[in-house]
Amino acid sequence: MIYGDIVRLRPLERADTARYVAWFADPELRSYMEQQMPFSFTQEEKWMERYLYTVSDDQPWAIEAAPSDGAPAAAQAWPHIGSVSLFDFNRRVRLAELGI
Repeated sequence: MIYGDIVRLRPLERADTARYVAWFADPELRSYMEQQMPFSFTQEEKWMERYLYTVSDDQPWAIEAAPSDGAPAAAQAWPHIGSVSLFDFNRRVRLAELGI
């Protein structure tokens, strides 16, 4: 895990699949993405499995937000609010794309 003051990053987990299906079902969210059609649960499971079992530089990370009600962050769940990934690496010119 990578910790910040108000967000933290963690590797994706199989349990995140349903959340991604719900996000990709939202037409407004998809309007900002390359993916224009919703994914089925089965399609998203296959995508998730590919990342869970493939060792690669372009692994996506879950973004979680710090709890905001004043209770100690360690005592509460951090809600999963999105994901981030570097991909399409070109090591020769030290370039990659960022997806959030």
